[in-house]
Amino acid sequence: MRVSSPAISDSEMLRYRIMEFEDRYRKQVLAMACTLVSLVDLRDAYTGGHSSRVAGYARSTAVRLGFRDAEVDSVVMAALLHDIGKISVPDHVLLKRGSLTPEEFEHIRKHPELGWMALKNIDEFKSISLIVLHHHERMDGGGYPAA
Repeated sequence: MRVSSPAISDSEMLRYRIMEFEDRYRKQVLAMACTLVSLVDLRDAYTGGHSSRVAGYARSTAVRLGFRDAEVDSVVMAALLHDIGKISVPDHVLLKRGSLTPEEFEHIRKHPELGWMALKNIDEFKSISLIVLHHHERMDGGGYPAA
């Protein structure tokens, strides 16, 4: 007598396919984020290394604060992409050694808003785009770009 394995129902097969698509979607979002981070790294090695360090601190802090896994992932993604707006800062400002003039610093002050503009229309990055926009704000109301 031969024992056959039970057939997989259509609904189980559909659930499995949906899980496959969701996994592929998450991987594509991560790949897009990594591509954006690599663009920053190519432009300015310091900023790229800085973003990775910030992401590590952000992950540790979020975990210690008891954030759920999805929240930790969002915080880490925002930390990785927080300086994406620096791609549009002119080289003579971004790569300058020494103090910036007030005019040059204005270019730097625009990078949070430029990063927000680059990310806000991508569904998966919409919520983290707000973190990018406000990452230089301070608890006392200072900082930028809102100040």
